Amino acid sequence: MTSNDPAVSRKYVLDRIFQLFQRAEVAETEAGLDSEAYRALSQETASLVDQYIATTPIVPLSRCPFTGDVFSHSLDTGGLDGLWWNSDSPQRPVEDLLPTFYAFSGAMKLAPALEVAPFIAEPGPGRPFVSPRLLSYQQIKAVLSTVQIGLHTGYVVAYFADPMLFTEPRLSDWGSNWYRYTDETGLSWINEGPSDDLRSFDLAPWIRSGQLLWIKPGDASLTLRSDLETCPYLDLDGPLDNQFVHNGQVWTQQAGEQASESDYPFTLEDINQLLAADKQGG
Repeated sequence: MTSNDPAVSRKYVLDRIFQLFQRAEVAETEAGLDSEAYRALSQETASLVDQYIATTPIVPLSRCPFTGDVFSHSLDTGGLDGLWWNSDSPQRPVEDLLPTFYAFSGAMKLAPALEVAPFIAEPGPGRPFVSPRLLSYQQIKAVLSTVQIGLHTGYVVAYFADPMLFTEPRLSDWGSNWYRYTDETGLSWINEGPSDDLRSFDLAPWIRSGQLLWIKPGDASLTLRSDLETCPYLDLDGPLDNQFVHNGQVWTQQAGEQASESDYPFTLEDINQLLAADKQGG
């Protein structure tokens, strides 16, 4: 299927991926899948996942307070049913980010209507927060902004460093359990973010100190602001614990607690192993 409407194409790709997962699960439960059938499912799934990643939007989200450059990042704004939001195995493009970029976390005010998807999405708590550990470094500043994710309101907190800080563990990328970074030699790495990091939901002192700036919701110019009087982020409601969304249901857990395993009948790692074995077999 082809469509000029990104929303239609996204829905078709995700629906088909979920159908394939369900088919494999049912077949394994009732009669099992022979290797050829399993490989065919894996190949089609991998192709669709590649298509999903290639069409994930790159969204202007924030602005570096040191250089003034716009910070853009991949983000599935269509809803929490996108594979970008699979916390165990987020499917995202590898990106060239700003040289001053340090970390990227977030929170979300969930709408009553929740997406149905066979994986766990972890959009963070229900109101924005900052990391006191990172902001204890004068060379790090954070910027808070807003983005719409389907019917939900997302709060992005992007951290920037100048000069760059290489020794301090960063935060897991928003919605995932890990972060990608480049070390001082230029090599890229993936690390698991600290699960027991302290969070500060009292944003006023950080704005007052100059460590936290903010962008007005809906401001396409991404103008950085630092005043307290007009800041719309100071008295928000929402749970302080992490929110987890799975198959249209939501629950909360304290930071550091583990959510249950995904319902995927096979993982992307399984798919890659099968495809590699297929290539080696000729």
